Amino acid sequence: MKHLKYLLLFYCLGTAFTMNAQNPFVKHFTTQDGLPSNNVWKIFQDSEKFLWFATSGGLMRYDGSIFTMYQKKDGLSLYFVSDILGEDSFGRIWLYDGSSNKLNFIFKNRIFNETKVPFLDSLEGNYRFFQDSDHRLYFYSGNRNTIVELDTNNRIIKHKLRSKTYTRNNITWEGMRVKAITKSSKGEFLVWTHLGLFKAKTLDQKPILLFTLDEFYNIISTGNQTVFQVSPAVRNYKSKYVKYFHENAVDSVEFIPKVPLASISTCVLEDSNEIQWTGTFAGVICFKNKQIFCQFDIKAPSSIIQDQDHNIWISSPDGVYRISPYFLSPRHYDNNFFHNKGIERLSPNFNNGVWCSSTEVTSLLKDNEFYDLDYTKPSLLYSKPTNSVLNVFPLKNKGLIIGDWTYVCYNFDGIRIDPLTQKVNISKIVQLPLLLKIVFNNMQTGFVARAHPGENAIATFSVEDKIEEVNRIDIGETVANYFYDRNNDLVVNTIKNNYFIQGKKKIPCKELSMFRGKIIRFHLNMNNSSELFYTTDDSVYLKNKNRIINLTSLLGIPTDFHIQKMQYHDPVLYLATYRNIYKVNNLQNILVNKPVKLQLVDINFRNIHDMLVQNDSLYVASDDGLTIIPEVMLNKMRNNIPIPYFQSIMINDTNASLLEKKIHLTGNYKIRFSFSCINYSESPVTYSYKLEGLDHDWTTSKGTNVIYQNLSRGKYVFQLRARKETMEWSNPVEFTIIIKAHFWQHPLFFIFLCLLFTGMISLVIIRRKNIQIKRRELDHQLITLEQKALQSMMNPHFIFNSLGSIQNYLLQKKSNEAGLYLSQFARLIRQNLNAINVASINLEEEIDRLKNYLDLEKLRMENKFEYHIEVDEHVDADEVQIPSMIIQPFVENAIWHGIAELEEKGRIDIKFRMEDEKSIAITVEDNGIGIKRSEVYSANREKHLHLGMEMTRKRLELLGKKFSIKTAIQFFETSPGSPNPGTRVELIIPVSI
Repeated sequence: MKHLKYLLLFYCLGTAFTMNAQNPFVKHFTTQDGLPSNNVWKIFQDSEKFLWFATSGGLMRYDGSIFTMYQKKDGLSLYFVSDILGEDSFGRIWLYDGSSNKLNFIFKNRIFNETKVPFLDSLEGNYRFFQDSDHRLYFYSGNRNTIVELDTNNRIIKHKLRSKTYTRNNITWEGMRVKAITKSSKGEFLVWTHLGLFKAKTLDQKPILLFTLDEFYNIISTGNQTVFQVSPAVRNYKSKYVKYFHENAVDSVEFIPKVPLASISTCVLEDSNEIQWTGTFAGVICFKNKQIFCQFDIKAPSSIIQDQDHNIWISSPDGVYRISPYFLSPRHYDNNFFHNKGIERLSPNFNNGVWCSSTEVTSLLKDNEFYDLDYTKPSLLYSKPTNSVLNVFPLKNKGLIIGDWTYVCYNFDGIRIDPLTQKVNISKIVQLPLLLKIVFNNMQTGFVARAHPGENAIATFSVEDKIEEVNRIDIGETVANYFYDRNNDLVVNTIKNNYFIQGKKKIPCKELSMFRGKIIRFHLNMNNSSELFYTTDDSVYLKNKNRIINLTSLLGIPTDFHIQKMQYHDPVLYLATYRNIYKVNNLQNILVNKPVKLQLVDINFRNIHDMLVQNDSLYVASDDGLTIIPEVMLNKMRNNIPIPYFQSIMINDTNASLLEKKIHLTGNYKIRFSFSCINYSESPVTYSYKLEGLDHDWTTSKGTNVIYQNLSRGKYVFQLRARKETMEWSNPVEFTIIIKAHFWQHPLFFIFLCLLFTGMISLVIIRRKNIQIKRRELDHQLITLEQKALQSMMNPHFIFNSLGSIQNYLLQKKSNEAGLYLSQFARLIRQNLNAINVASINLEEEIDRLKNYLDLEKLRMENKFEYHIEVDEHVDADEVQIPSMIIQPFVENAIWHGIAELEEKGRIDIKFRMEDEKSIAITVEDNGIGIKRSEVYSANREKHLHLGMEMTRKRLELLGKKFSIKTAIQFFETSPGSPNPGTRVELIIPVSI
């Protein structure tokens, strides 16, 4: 390796940037910008491009616009975050607190401390780590010889370096203090210690010393393969930086620091422009091609990084500094050159140079030197004497016209530059009339001006030999603006119209008829055929001969784009707003229908006042001072696209997890998306979003919140993209929302309901049909039983016995009794035959039929029994309907099986009472031989009575089912224990009213 000559004093060779003045290429962040403390220990950029600041007030995450704070309430167990060790391959960001020697880490925006992760206790005191290609982590400290290994299963393995005694500078050292760990080109461990560089295949082996290093040196690791050996100036007053790649020294640089603190290095960075940034206690030194070319007055920087937009970030005890990647080429003169005031106006000087005017001073910048105008404006009311002017108009004859804030114009003649005094001397001053605004013609041979704000007279002056008025015309309308067009014709813009001025005449300008009623704020002649107009409707128009094109609409310029100044330097158009500059390359391509694009110059200024293109450079006057940017650099500038991300997604009032990028919901919800983007330039950002499944087009907005409510079921994908103004859109980030219906909203549920409803209807129909069938069967059974009941009541024995009784009466010549009996028998037969045609019978008719039957039996049995029929007073015999042919079998049973065998006279009592609204209770009671004795006699007799009672029982069961009431037949002994206990039958039968 060749050692280069060391450099001379860097303060003499390099360009110094002070941090106190305003600079558009340097941004200073303090607590006023959102930092919790100005004491920032470390800056780190993670794999997602977020910046992290370790401060005395806590940990901050920064995306370019939003600071997110992490403190103890968020899980930090650290007193404060003094260091950010880095990010491992698992995505864990390791944090360290030097006061407590504790380690925490952040994983997916969650903080983990020793209470959540016990192995952190074993890592205390280690504030550096190295990760191998097998994802194992090795933690170490700068003053220990122990290395703590954390494997992929989070197991702790401690390695104590095995070493012998080393002697250097007559001092004997026992053990080694680890300063850095890297890997060799062959994959061996390289352990950088205070004694030198050691190599070992494994950390359990005894390391081999490769070479020793200077006594007072520091090792700064910038990766797993690269380290910088920094040797401060001690004996030979030289400070030395040596770069190692693996174990080999690949580069070095030496310099003599002006102050001792400048030799003590704290951090090193090699950026993408091959600039080496070195932080020292005295400031930041920048090396390019092994030479110091500039330095920044940033005291005691602790870390230097480069972000995704190639900005350089530097942490210090007084805040954070961001340095633009474009700070190299431009020249910037801050407010110190202009009495701490911003530049208001710029004017080109005919004999090279640029005039710069502020509210305090007017200076000529020529050959990189400033020359103040040696002129003191007369003291006016409420103002102090000063050489500041509003406008500067250089003349071809080396004269100068200036207009101060009082609209008084002066003609300076005989201007000379004095290099010794750094002033512009004036030999002659000629005061001119009050002039409001001066506009020179295209040949610079004359100008036009308005005499006073309250007047509408336009005066034309010549500057060929001397300044003299050659014409004056009263416009007769309120004058808004005036200018010379591309044909060198004077045009006056009024509130209502536009006029050509020819001598004392004003002629309506038909070419500008579309601007009628508009105020033309700016006019710019591009060449002999084209000119530009900027009107009060914030639109820029290109006029080529008689063709007018709306550039604002064609280029997609935002509606809130307020232009402060326009400049054209073929083939580029420059547009300046309050903070930014935009350019359009090859503007003339529009005329041949070729595409053109509005591009943002990614530099932010404070309140741009004026802009000028001179000597192939763009001069920008702002509150920051004067900035000179070469056009070559502007053509090379590339804007980085911002990276959009989701800050939070709220489902009603609950935060949804952002890890899965998907969420399933059931029912209706209020969904709120909050988002931002990673953008480390201060250029404004525009967002565009779309909810696929609901929206058909993208919605563009500068807002960072979107709310959706009551989404119908389905799959939705929220897409978000961002861009800086006039740039391309970023790739969209997505979040999927799947809205599931409630089970009653699911199509299968409706199918199930339809099937269930259909099934129920089918069941109802089937049930009704079954009921109808059963009713028909029941009615059929009832009819059959009624017919059988009639047969049982008109059985042959009864008819035979009745006819026999009639015959007996006739034989005994009892014609009256025979006639009565026959009459009652015929009536009973008729009543029975009538009963078969109806399902129910009036209770009164049924009682009458029973009486007829009982009277016949009583005559036949020669008055062997008496009967009594009792109807309860609550029973309306005329209205109550009961089933026909129900009672007679039990009455017949009482006569034939109970009373027929009695020796004494029998008695039958029949009672009717209402059981409830739908049933009646009937009691048939006799004083016969009883149930047990009647069974003996009935066994030898015909069984038609038993059949009649059985059919009656079945009829009652069927009638109970038909009318949905409970029927019953119960038999009891009337007087249990007596010789003739009698029988009581209780019936519950349905009724209708």
